[in-house]
Amino acid sequence: MSFSEQMSTAADSILPLSPRMEVLLNEAAQQTGRSREEILHFCLKHGIERILAEAENTDSV
Repeated sequence: MSFSEQMSTAADSILPLSPRMEVLLNEAAQQTGRSREEILHFCLKHGIERILAEAENTDSV
């Protein structure tokens, strides 16, 4: 089993997605041609960036 397959299996067991999120993830993968892992990485990165930006805005008020 490759490293990416191991990570995918580990992520699936640790982070189960809701049925709606599974549908959206599968649609995104089909439309973009990117892997589920790439899409999840993108979402995680941008989600964390958004949270940090919102936290900075809250701290500066």
